[in-house]
Amino acid sequence: MIERLNQSVKQRTKVAKIFANEDSCLRLVSAVVMAILEQWQRSKASLSLDSD
Repeated sequence: MIERLNQSVKQRTKVAKIFANEDSCLRLVSAVVMAILEQWQRSKASLSLDSD
């Protein structure tokens, strides 16, 4: 999971290339992390429903 997170952040920061300031970079990285966390939580919830 950490590898996927690093890959996703790296990919998004390469696309943006230049950030106006540190805060804009932090916002992008935070959004990527939150999206991946939401996906993980959904998949975890669906796995627990399937095991019932």
